[in-house]
Amino acid sequence: MKYKRDNKFFFFIALWACKITQLAMKIAHKHVPYFAGNVAAKICPNFRYYLNKPKMIIAITGTNGKSTICQMFVDFFKKNYYKVVNNDGFNTAPGVIAYMADCVNIFNMVTVDVAILEVDEISCSSIFKNITPNYMIINNLMRDSIKANSTPDYVRDRIAEAIPEDTTLVINGDDALCVTLGNEKTIYYGMQKLDSDHDGIFNIVNDMVLCPKCHHKLIYKNVKYNNIGNYECSCGFKRPDCKYEINMINFKNNYFLMNREKYDMNYHNIPNTYNILAVISILKELNFSTATINESFEKVKILDSRYATKQVKNKNLTSIMIKGSNPNTLYPMLKTVNDCKDSKDVVFVFDDLQRRKYEVETEHWIYDVDFELLANDQYINKIIVGGPRSKDYLVRLLIAGVDRNKIIIVDEEHKVVDQIAYKDVNNIFLAYDIYSCDLALELRKLIGDKMEELG
Repeated sequence: MKYKRDNKFFFFIALWACKITQLAMKIAHKHVPYFAGNVAAKICPNFRYYLNKPKMIIAITGTNGKSTICQMFVDFFKKNYYKVVNNDGFNTAPGVIAYMADCVNIFNMVTVDVAILEVDEISCSSIFKNITPNYMIINNLMRDSIKANSTPDYVRDRIAEAIPEDTTLVINGDDALCVTLGNEKTIYYGMQKLDSDHDGIFNIVNDMVLCPKCHHKLIYKNVKYNNIGNYECSCGFKRPDCKYEINMINFKNNYFLMNREKYDMNYHNIPNTYNILAVISILKELNFSTATINESFEKVKILDSRYATKQVKNKNLTSIMIKGSNPNTLYPMLKTVNDCKDSKDVVFVFDDLQRRKYEVETEHWIYDVDFELLANDQYINKIIVGGPRSKDYLVRLLIAGVDRNKIIIVDEEHKVVDQIAYKDVNNIFLAYDIYSCDLALELRKLIGDKMEELG
């Protein structure tokens, strides 16, 4: 006899099973929360329908910046004594289900104030079944892993079909593709023209060549990076007026002006400034004061696993995480290197540990990366590339015009430590893939120890 498993009886069995599974995984020191979500959905397919939700749900999606934005929200709300649940990067449906179960007790009574949900772009349609965020940030839509995300247009269409009717969208107005998702309830944020802007597209990549309305060529008045900036078309499509708009950025003194109000920040490039602008836009909508926001963010910084600087014997070690198969996340790192007008060695450890095990994708994406920024940098002493794919990067760097005498390749990541000219340079930059955090932390320590010994 088959039982219909979409009623409250099976819901409570699923809820208890989910919590018991989470507890068991915690005791076993296994950090795979999506497993508990799968258990709940298996027992009760309508689990999310019956699950009570907190009064405030903020969802974040887009190609880049999701985890950083989520972490800033979590830090802010915790500092202001709100109970918060966040899905900790597990951004597909099972992970979201498991963490939403953390919003309630065993009797399905809500125990938190805010849920911050990082949402995979392609998974929006499955996640937003019976979960309606109050606010949804769409920070950018750019080319990413072809295997996972196809093209930016495809991703845009998947998000469009999943946006809940009652959700207020908070969209980056400087991204023309994001803007096509806007509706009458949309709030836009962006930046005015900055001194560092370019007059037109200057990166290899441009994900929005044609107007999405009439398909003629878009005109870019000024560009921050990639296709992010001020655009217009003769048909009338153009950058919208932004409710929350940065007027000026001072990276040297770590602040920016938004709507003529001063905000402090501990961020180091334009993409991360967009991340904090997205957060502030919603906090202002929730009527938090500028003083509260500044006080809360005074000591907030990017996670050390994503960006860290360390000074050893008057020399600097900077480690920066990039998202493999995504050329856009490498540009800010290369720009940071390029802006350093002092002697430096640059270390790349980009081999994706996931793809090393499951060979699923080629290295074609590195030809969309602006490695040309390194070609004429007179302050670079060496570029050291480690890993099984190091020869692919050698070819790409040579095509970019980098001097072959400056490039060192090694087949094992740990060997990069011995190739750095510790005595000859004042700066060392270590760039690594998102799936190589543990390896990067190990390398960072080894390099720091060598700097102490030889610097």
